[in-house]
Amino acid sequence: MHQNAANVLYDNIISAIRVNKLTLPSQPDIAISLRNLNAESAVTNDKIKEIIVQDPALTARIIQVANSPLVRGSVGIDNLSTAIGRLGITFVISFCISLVMKQLYRAKRKIIAKKMQEAWDHACDVSAISFVLAKHFKVGSPEEAMLGGLLHEIGILPILTYAENMSDVFSFAQKYPDIDRDLDLLENIIEKYNMGLSEMILNSWCFPENIASVPMNLVKIDRIVKKADLIDIVLIAKIYALGNKKHPLTEINKSDISAYARLGLEPDVDLGRSIPQIQEAQDLFREKRYARSKGH
Repeated sequence: MHQNAANVLYDNIISAIRVNKLTLPSQPDIAISLRNLNAESAVTNDKIKEIIVQDPALTARIIQVANSPLVRGSVGIDNLSTAIGRLGITFVISFCISLVMKQLYRAKRKIIAKKMQEAWDHACDVSAISFVLAKHFKVGSPEEAMLGGLLHEIGILPILTYAENMSDVFSFAQKYPDIDRDLDLLENIIEKYNMGLSEMILNSWCFPENIASVPMNLVKIDRIVKKADLIDIVLIAKIYALGNKKHPLTEINKSDISAYARLGLEPDVDLGRSIPQIQEAQDLFREKRYARSKGH
């Protein structure tokens, strides 16, 4: 019954998008400015600085990252220009885009706000792990892996927005008591359809094919490709981030997932132990957890 209801609701979501009753999320202005800047042939530290200084919180985070254990600079940094120089232009642009995406994960209703926060936390974890894995295994660009990980489930946003606004569909939107049934249905929709919506959003945002194609390819666990690629990196990162949570990917025998072999990983490997930088990156990318670890 849930499956039939999920199919109907997905069709309703797509119809709502087509008639502009439900809009796809828009990239934050700073993200657009940084991506446009990244497309230029001559990007300078000063040009990046002009955009970042518009947001004091963003400026503070970049300086924080430049002083973090992940970078391990020998001298402390207290200004944006030096921080950009230490981290590198490509990393700063990708990391800033990742940070400003957080503003999209907001909702008024508590139950949807909680789902938004869970989705954001998971996206941050997958992003951090993807960055480290790409760097460790020298697969593609770590910065692209960072964005691929962060955006791999961006399609959750229109689903949750629909759930929050459609009080005639979901009982919890009207504060009816049957919340558990509705949440199960919501999870069913997310699980089955967020990948297609994610690809739709990334294409509408004009992301390159290697990033836009990640969501739909994550379910293709037996892909046949010559060497490890961005999709393998994000897939392994996602599985590790999920841990023991109930999810279709955690129910699959890891030996059947070809990405492990391409990366030369044993299926039962504990990535956190074998690559210590993963925990450091997770602490850094999820600011609250990083702040707690620093005693704030």
